[in-house]
Amino acid sequence: MSDESKVIDEQIKAEAVDAVDNENGQESNNSDVSIPEDPGHPAGDSGAAMLIRMNEHHKPLRSWGFSFIEWRPGMEILDVGCGGGAAVHEMLSLSEGSIVKGIDHSDKSIALSKVINDEAIKYERCRIEKADVERMPFLDKEFDLVTAIETMYFWPDPLAAVREIRRVLRSGGRFVVMAEACNHDTWADDREKFSTPFVVYTADEIADFMKKAGFNEIRSERGEGENICVIGVK
Repeated sequence: MSDESKVIDEQIKAEAVDAVDNENGQESNNSDVSIPEDPGHPAGDSGAAMLIRMNEHHKPLRSWGFSFIEWRPGMEILDVGCGGGAAVHEMLSLSEGSIVKGIDHSDKSIALSKVINDEAIKYERCRIEKADVERMPFLDKEFDLVTAIETMYFWPDPLAAVREIRRVLRSGGRFVVMAEACNHDTWADDREKFSTPFVVYTADEIADFMKKAGFNEIRSERGEGENICVIGVK
């Protein structure tokens, strides 16, 4: 399977489900099919299916947002809230010889991300682990780039998270936030749909978090629909 295209199908879904069950010392089964979908914390077979859909659905946002990043070989990159692992997979190709790490707090996301990026993990170009964005297990000034794609909605304390992201960035490093939702009114009815609190932020609000955390050269881009990309420099 090529680096540029990896088929995400039902077999991959099954492998992700098995991976989580095996970590828990359980045999794979379908007893969790009825777990409600929650994009803030995917769980069960329904969570695996949702992650697979999100990998494909968010591809246009990722492609558009990635166009604002100055890619170069050998970058050290972190994807916060890596979900199904598609962004990690794509960034491995965008920066030749890069090392890309991903964190998420969902076991199902970690399992699928590992399946999607199994080859890069094998060659030590990728690491996926469970972690909290407000308390990340990384050294100061470890990364050239940190991305957060369709994930800030679910952060309990966005300012604390943005400050932690700045800590792990090198001087001159970029923090890039991409989102498909930025209008409070449009998404008002969705706030109570999920068990994980869901809060939409405007580009200005995200930029304000960055400013308070100490980022400079903050800029925002607006795409189709409500797509936004906000970039800050340490």
